[in-house]
Amino acid sequence: MRLIKRAFVIFVLFADCTTYIPTVLYIVATGGDWVSSQVHFEYGALENHSEFTTDGSSPGPPVSFGRGNLLIARSAVRIFGVSILNNGIANLLTEFLINRYLGYKKLIQLFSLVERISVAAWLGWQQSHQHFWQWRENNRIADQNGW
Repeated sequence: MRLIKRAFVIFVLFADCTTYIPTVLYIVATGGDWVSSQVHFEYGALENHSEFTTDGSSPGPPVSFGRGNLLIARSAVRIFGVSILNNGIANLLTEFLINRYLGYKKLIQLFSLVERISVAAWLGWQQSHQHFWQWRENNRIADQNGW
């Protein structure tokens, strides 16, 4: 019975979209920013994010396209880990509280859902909003210069 319960918890973690939405947002936003920056690098622009420069300075010469993709993937795994940790703790705490306060099952489930959605929304926004903005700005400048 314990094995079935553990398998169910793992399934809930991965079936719950609040686990992976922040990661998907980050990959789309940062990937779009990175791809749209490439034309600027071809014309001699420098990278402003020190994580994506060859010497760690800002601004500095950009890392290769493949290296940038690897850095994005590493950060995405980190964000996914934070989401799994948050949702795992939320699920364990929800189960504990439901077992302790049986009469409040629906309320506890509602609060748990609100917490997971709130954290996913905050984490997704925090990790992606600047990249979405930069992606749009890169495209605007490239269009303006006829690249």
